[in-house]
Amino acid sequence: MLLVAVLLALAGCSSTTQGRPVPVPAPDYPGYLPDKARQTLAYLDTLRPLDICGYLDRAAVETLGPVSYIGADGEYESCTARYPKNTARHGISKVEVSIGTTPSPGWGTKIDVAGTTVAYNNAGGEFCTASTHFDERQLISWVVFSAVLSKPVDLCAEAVDVATASIPLLKTRPLRIGSTAGNVDTKLARLDSCAAIPAFVAPDQAHKAAVLTYVPWGCGWMADYYKSGSRIAIGYLHAEDTLIAPNSSGEITTEIGGFPARVIPSSMRRYPGHCQLWIGVDAVRPDTEKRRREYDSTARMIELIRISLEQGGCELATQIGTELVRLYKLLP
Repeated sequence: MLLVAVLLALAGCSSTTQGRPVPVPAPDYPGYLPDKARQTLAYLDTLRPLDICGYLDRAAVETLGPVSYIGADGEYESCTARYPKNTARHGISKVEVSIGTTPSPGWGTKIDVAGTTVAYNNAGGEFCTASTHFDERQLISWVVFSAVLSKPVDLCAEAVDVATASIPLLKTRPLRIGSTAGNVDTKLARLDSCAAIPAFVAPDQAHKAAVLTYVPWGCGWMADYYKSGSRIAIGYLHAEDTLIAPNSSGEITTEIGGFPARVIPSSMRRYPGHCQLWIGVDAVRPDTEKRRREYDSTARMIELIRISLEQGGCELATQIGTELVRLYKLLP
């Protein structure tokens, strides 16, 4: 059973003395968690300062066309180089580099690039991915995308070229601080969202907890590793503020810690405990009625926290979001 010690340190108490509440000290984070979880968290701490854009060779992407933007565009574990419409080779729209996937031995066509094994795969002419090991735990991938609704084309030669040029960068540690890439050195990028775990996993249950992510911009954990369906996934995105506006019935707009939020309850009776929550931590509440009527081309790009869970429903998602916003506001 997912143990929810909801915001223990904030809410107050677990016992009383002569009618007075006795504050419960927050657990020692991450010290109170199992060894494996602590090892994973220590690994994530080494990755969080990194600028993923630093693993995309600028000269290589510029040989494909005139780059209009390089920086965050979606999940924080990725970086995107974009091209103006119809300006890049073969109608390429963007090139992306990302971490966060684990090796799959049978995936892709393998080649040797100066002693490094690279696997590539053509996804039906829509994009091609070239991947190699980032470290012993996970892969780094370079993906070349064709424009939406364009004629399918094999872009694997371009993906392999970008990967080949970028592989030497894996020996470096590019940092977000001082990065010239767009929207990379941000407050949200510094937030350890796994630090919310002590508010929801009590010390006497910590031996069951597991951290299930290799991406430091967000967190994935299970309060009870031995119980299926207890996973909580948190991610950070640089994306349009339309994501905090409801687009179907049953969705709710609210505020969490003063930030606009969108709550998406499960629409399936089979999974009543599912919920997704989006929080715009640098956003102004959007004009939701206008967005229901028409596509708003003036949508702003904002920083977002996304929370997804399998059990506990939107009440638990909101409690997690409240704790994350509290931790976010503590950052300088």
